[in-house]
Amino acid sequence: VFLSSRTERKGFRMKLLLLTMVVMVVIGCASAPPVETNRVPEIESGDKAFAGGDYRGAIEGYNLWLEKYPQDAEAFFMRGRAYNKLREYQSALDDFEAAYRYYPKNLSPEVYRCGVLEELGKYSEARSGLDSLQRHDLFPKLGAYEQFLFHLLDGKLQNQAKNYNAALPPLNEAIKLADLNPDIFAHHGSPYIKRLALYQRAISYFYLARHAEMLPDIEACIALSNQLGQPIAAGDY
Repeated sequence: VFLSSRTERKGFRMKLLLLTMVVMVVIGCASAPPVETNRVPEIESGDKAFAGGDYRGAIEGYNLWLEKYPQDAEAFFMRGRAYNKLREYQSALDDFEAAYRYYPKNLSPEVYRCGVLEELGKYSEARSGLDSLQRHDLFPKLGAYEQFLFHLLDGKLQNQAKNYNAALPPLNEAIKLADLNPDIFAHHGSPYIKRLALYQRAISYFYLARHAEMLPDIEACIALSNQLGQPIAAGDY
């Protein structure tokens, strides 16, 4: 570009300089890496703590999340599971009820709620809850792990009521689910939970005087308990 006067040339250089600076700023902003911020949602920190067995830390994370989102069914469910692990059953019961209330299409909290009722010695309420669950349209959509818990609890309640023959079908189903889905059970942190169903079935066989069928179950239960590092009581031997 030919500029006739010195003033024009000076003005052009100034404009070019300003334009260059603007372009550099724009390019710099576009190419600079984003500044990383530590903004992990509290529910994720709760999940991480839960997976690591830090159930008190998990509860703290879920508490913070629920302060922001007080109707988050999943957070209530996971906090209930953490309370359940800590044997704080009334708090667990409250959370499972809240989780189901806010999202009734997920039956998993109801399965856990029935388990807590059984732990609290409220057997008739647990039985009623299981019966209602089994009649629910969404019951077949429960995951394999939750179905296992359902059938295990069903068999356990039948044994407590001395209905030993009635306990066998749900316990057989629970053991079959454990055998068919080892990866799912490991993902839930319960690769040895089949031992509980074997133990309950051994009880059924014992009181039905079917001792030849009882012995393999109790031996398998002992082996799994030893693998877990939680040997069962001497009286069971």
